[in-house]
Amino acid sequence: MKTSDLGSLEAIALVMTIIIAHIVIYLPATIIADFGSASILNTLYITAIIFIFTLIVVKLFKNFNSFDILDIANYLGGSTLKKFLSLFFTGYLIIFAGLFIRDFAESLIIVYFHDFKVTAIILLFLIASFIINKFGFRQVIRCNFLILPTILISIIIVVIASIPNFTFQRVFPVLGYGVKETFLTGLTNISAFSNFLIIFYLIPLLKNKKNFSHISFISMALSSLLLISCVATLLLVTNFDATQTILSIYLATRRISLGIFLQRPDSLFIIFWILSMFAYLSIITALSNYVFNKSHDKNSISTPSLIIISVLIFIVSILPQNVAQLRFLETTLLKYLCIFFVFGINFIILILGNIKLKLNAKKEKKVPTI
Repeated sequence: MKTSDLGSLEAIALVMTIIIAHIVIYLPATIIADFGSASILNTLYITAIIFIFTLIVVKLFKNFNSFDILDIANYLGGSTLKKFLSLFFTGYLIIFAGLFIRDFAESLIIVYFHDFKVTAIILLFLIASFIINKFGFRQVIRCNFLILPTILISIIIVVIASIPNFTFQRVFPVLGYGVKETFLTGLTNISAFSNFLIIFYLIPLLKNKKNFSHISFISMALSSLLLISCVATLLLVTNFDATQTILSIYLATRRISLGIFLQRPDSLFIIFWILSMFAYLSIITALSNYVFNKSHDKNSISTPSLIIISVLIFIVSILPQNVAQLRFLETTLLKYLCIFFVFGINFIILILGNIKLKLNAKKEKKVPTI
């Protein structure tokens, strides 16, 4: 993919696809399991924080008009830091993708495909992702842009159709398990916005780099609205059991009907969400490949690295011995890895890059050419 190919709507769709996949698999269920009746309040709280974070990041990137976080790392610490960050980012995405595709495959087996092996389902997704990636990053983005509206509409239908089943008493007590749990412990739920990672790598891919701030805010606004809607829907319609985390938003579809001829729409939504997982896995594979190759100054996708990344995703996906281990890794390892990397390392590099830029500007009495 050339470094000026991505339109604004395609960029927003790219960021949105990540959080949609997480919402479909486990996010609302996990938030409700941890915070009970305060889940909506906690989600609003972390949404406010993510908007402040977005504002800061967008402002810091203004001094680097055409750079992503890898370019800033190269400016700050040379090729060594750039390659380290690239490998860290690639590994982070591989771990996420591997665990999520395993989770989705386990859920599909429980819900519908009882006679399938989990490894067979994972391999089908990986093969499909590999094939679309062989056509290039641009085709992955176009495919995602076509799939995303269907996925969004399916989730919106679930939310709207669930309204008659809402039991508003479930939001009480408003503070759930207490102020500390909702606002202090609940701060770790910022990991729900793991799709924010894409923002750090987005600028070089945009056709119009001036649209970066608008894309960032719109993406986070839509992600926030979607997450709040799904958390509220699941909380208000489900007698929630913390052990029931199979395709969390799927639980809401079991309680709705769409007219006389579609009394059980959940099977239709499963098809949409299979498409969602395909789009998610294709994008994660493409981004991992793109960033890994960029660390070697190649702005294209290579087949050998694509094969390696796909194999590593498969290996990670089969590592958990059972669903209990998988849930533990998702709710602990991935949560804190996201906070450490997305809202830690990248943010620190961005700040240090700005500090170095200002120090050099003062030293040379002009803004340096980077």
